[in-house]
Amino acid sequence: MPVLAMSSIDDILTTQLNVAWAGENTDDPPRMAWWSVNLSDPLEGGDFTRRLAPRTWAWAALIALREAGRRADEAAIGTERTSDRFASLFRISPRIDERLDDRLTELRSSGKLPHEALPNLLFVLDDGNHGSDFDADQFSLWLDAMPSSESTLTTHGRLLSGDVPADPVLRTNKLANLLSGAPAGSWPFPHARVGE
Repeated sequence: MPVLAMSSIDDILTTQLNVAWAGENTDDPPRMAWWSVNLSDPLEGGDFTRRLAPRTWAWAALIALREAGRRADEAAIGTERTSDRFASLFRISPRIDERLDDRLTELRSSGKLPHEALPNLLFVLDDGNHGSDFDADQFSLWLDAMPSSESTLTTHGRLLSGDVPADPVLRTNKLANLLSGAPAGSWPFPHARVGE
């Protein structure tokens, strides 16, 4: 597989961070509550994050939310989590996952705010606006704008049907599209079988 351009890495990160932020468990306004963490809400976990990392709190919150998504993926796949035969929103491939981690570290050190570095994020986290309100309709429209995809329900979650794109950006976007219409509270684990 050819080396991914930085713009492709940023596209995948944007998708991951939008889903990770939307999956946060907050009450006002409620989000999808796919993970039981609250790290960006200014009155709750976001206050802790700001005190812990005052200059980079927004990135710290997003990195932790992305990690919550990765762990939800691992929990959903269970004993198969060491297999290279599945990909998910938060597990693209070992090499690309490492590049995504490195890029997040680089962006965190850049001095830019998340919405400045990744302008297609659905939210703003900065010192003046501690957290954008979640807009379920906006999130739904964003998911619906992704390339259309179909899924099969398995014991693990929503399995991408049909040919799985080799392009990691397209595959990630198709997996995100599988979240369209997903209920709050239980991670639907969109994933794909690869390398078969």
